[in-house]
Amino acid sequence: MIKNSLYLKSTIPLLLLGISSFLLFTRFIADEYRLQHERFIDSLVDNVITSVSISAEVDASRENLQRVLAALSSNSAIQEIMIIAPESLDIVASKRLFIQKSSLLNPGIIGKEKLEELIHFKSQLSDKVKVIYHHDENWYALSWLYLVDPEIRRLRAYYFWIHIDSTQHQEKLNQRLESFTFNFLIIISIMVGLSFWLLHYFVTSPLTKIGVTIRQGLPIPKDIIKQQGGDVIAKVAGSYNKAIKQAQERAEQLEKTRHYIDGITQHVPVLLTYVDIEEKYRFANQLYCQLFKLNEQEIVGKTVKSILPVDIYDRIKDHFFNALKGNETAFEIDVTIDGVQKYLITTYTPDFTHDGHVEGVFACIEDVTELKNSEQQLATYASEMEFNNWALEEAKEQAENASKAKADFLATMSHEIRTPMNGVLGMLDSLKDTPLNQEQTEQIDIASRSALSLMRIINDILDFSKIESGKLEIDINEFDIVKLIKETATSFAKQAHDKNIALILDIDEITLPIIASDSVRIKQILTNLIGNAIKFTESGEVIIRAHYVYAQEHQTPQIKFQISDTGIGISQDKCNLIFEHFSQADTSTTRQFGGTGLGLSIVNKLCELLGGEIVVKSKLGLGSTFIVTLPLSSKSIENQQVQHSIIHDFTAKHFHFVEHNSSFLQACEHTLSKFDIAVHKHKHIHMLELEIAKLNGEQLSSHFYVLSWSLENSHDIDRFVSLHLTNTVTLLPFNTSISSHFKQADFKQVKYCKKPCTLLDIVHVLKQGSDNHINDLPIVQPKDYTRLFKHILIVEDMPINQIVATQMLNGSVEHLDFANNGLEALTKLKEHKDNYYELILMDCLMPVMDGYEATRRIRKREAGENNQYIPIIAMTANAMNGDKEKCLDAGMDEYISKPLIKEDLIALLERFSL
Repeated sequence: MIKNSLYLKSTIPLLLLGISSFLLFTRFIADEYRLQHERFIDSLVDNVITSVSISAEVDASRENLQRVLAALSSNSAIQEIMIIAPESLDIVASKRLFIQKSSLLNPGIIGKEKLEELIHFKSQLSDKVKVIYHHDENWYALSWLYLVDPEIRRLRAYYFWIHIDSTQHQEKLNQRLESFTFNFLIIISIMVGLSFWLLHYFVTSPLTKIGVTIRQGLPIPKDIIKQQGGDVIAKVAGSYNKAIKQAQERAEQLEKTRHYIDGITQHVPVLLTYVDIEEKYRFANQLYCQLFKLNEQEIVGKTVKSILPVDIYDRIKDHFFNALKGNETAFEIDVTIDGVQKYLITTYTPDFTHDGHVEGVFACIEDVTELKNSEQQLATYASEMEFNNWALEEAKEQAENASKAKADFLATMSHEIRTPMNGVLGMLDSLKDTPLNQEQTEQIDIASRSALSLMRIINDILDFSKIESGKLEIDINEFDIVKLIKETATSFAKQAHDKNIALILDIDEITLPIIASDSVRIKQILTNLIGNAIKFTESGEVIIRAHYVYAQEHQTPQIKFQISDTGIGISQDKCNLIFEHFSQADTSTTRQFGGTGLGLSIVNKLCELLGGEIVVKSKLGLGSTFIVTLPLSSKSIENQQVQHSIIHDFTAKHFHFVEHNSSFLQACEHTLSKFDIAVHKHKHIHMLELEIAKLNGEQLSSHFYVLSWSLENSHDIDRFVSLHLTNTVTLLPFNTSISSHFKQADFKQVKYCKKPCTLLDIVHVLKQGSDNHINDLPIVQPKDYTRLFKHILIVEDMPINQIVATQMLNGSVEHLDFANNGLEALTKLKEHKDNYYELILMDCLMPVMDGYEATRRIRKREAGENNQYIPIIAMTANAMNGDKEKCLDAGMDEYISKPLIKEDLIALLERFSL
């Protein structure tokens, strides 16, 4: 019973503990009461002896001692009391022998046993003052007592013997012991009972419930765990619940895994089976069953020999037995089942136990019938493909040759077109330096513009070719974007003026002008867009806007250009077409306005190369706006002085504008509003004069005036400027002379800007003084070039180019010699003494020996040792990407492309003349 009962197992130790505690504590109390009893006897004896000693000090006579002892005997605990002489054992005084002398040795006095005990303990008084002993359930005390003998009047020692009856005291102690024992037993019983209840409530009962729950395989209820608080049972129960939950999760996972495995094995596109060591099937998937047109129940448990046809079994049994020996086996077999031939790749994998024995074989069979059939078809196609590959290789070679021929054609055409263009532009440039009448000058200008237009077309074609071949390179550098925009816009000022088109710059929002990008390509983009805007606009305006864009989605700042015009516009369905090469929105525009249709295509490609984009917004007949957005370096606009700081220190409070374009006024007003400067617009100068007439002199100091020059109001403007020289800026057409416009005002003191200009240009002129003008083009005087070299050798096979070079270098070189090819150049260098020629201008493509080979031979000292390092400048019509590098690799020092520009050629020679 105890063995099977958790309650008894847990309560018996507690019960034994209670009993042991009761016995031990009772024994302790009994010993304590015994000691109290002994202390009582000892105290009583001491009191009696003290009382006798005190009484005897006054009167030690026998009669007095008898009276004292009689008084002391009134204590019920004292049964007998005697004073005995030590030598004779005579009783000096006694409770019973009042005034009578007697000897202790007399029979019947105290009894034989008491006398023997007294005599026995008397011998111990030699070492002790007092002896208390227990005999026959009674207590006795024997002590020395020193009294003055009345007869001899000397101090004498006596025995003092007391017989004490402690029965009453003992009974009281026993009653107290019994009462305490009873109370203690009750307390122990209550504690044991409470412990039993607590043990039952908190231990045995929960454990019993937990045991029942565990036997049922269920989780332990939360109320049991909550009842236990945080004790060990609660932790064990929690751990059990966690374990059973994990077990359930593992069971579910195993069930899912089994489901997955079943799904995979049943639907995998291979035949799977398992055969044990007795050659019996233990598993077969659907494909395996379908192969033999059986279900799984018809296969599992059967032997391999009973399922497979005899011929197939005979062919696979050796492989199967080899796998049973522990060797993985793979083989290919073709079988015929129900008249259908199949090709199977079979793999037998042994199934090893933990001790290394084979208990079965996994069989994986892949049906490769379709693959085999495909291989046969591929074999059939192989011969055909071999022929086709040969044809493709030939086509590829032809395409590569065509591509190379295209590149060679472009390079050749570039050279062949630039060579005569060099003669045309060179001769036209030379003619301009000769005395000409007005008609001849206009004719030469027309010829020059036509030649330059042709060069732009050639350059467009070359740029397009470079972009298409991926050879156009981007060169990132730091430059002033505001200056670049102004220079580009100014180059179109005459063209815009001739068509009576207002060219407006709205770029004052660019407060930090230095950026990092490709300045050449940005200028090319702006040139194309501004040129198109002016070309396709008959009247109205062309506005050039630029500002920075700071967007969260971009890590670096961007710059946005907007080129807007009031021209012919583009229909919505043609807006994407214009960015395709050789395309325009309307083919009739090609006939009306000219052009190759490459400009916008090149702009689009350049924007992509710079990491940006271009979009167009347009309505047919209302004009177009082209928007270009380009990314900049994050450091592009750092550590620069803000351009608007010039307005911060300006004293102006009012700006008056007379007869200005509305778009220009809007741009100025937008900037001035940021600085709390009032803007006043006047249609006529007389209206301005009426308004300022109301102001006094002090007020006029904060008013500034911006006048747009017009021929019909020139006299009024001249008069107004003469009265307000300090505070007035006049905006003049780009091609006018200041001296011809002002008669009343001193033209040397007049402040003016040439169009197109910005508000910042106007403020700059107002602050700096009259001798600082914006966009003022100096009067061109014929240049008197200083002689740079004494002897130069020009290697050029084209006579007209020799003439052009001669005229361009006239005055800069004292003597020119010519060689028609590289071989003649080597000969001339050898004929003259060393250092005769100071520089060579070398064409690259020439008959007999080209410039590349001639340069390499000069560098190899074949033209003399002192000519090895002579400066050689390539002077070629080749302008394709890589041509400059080719020249430098050959050993040339510099490169200049044809057609030659006189200023560029002279500037290049000046570098080598230093």
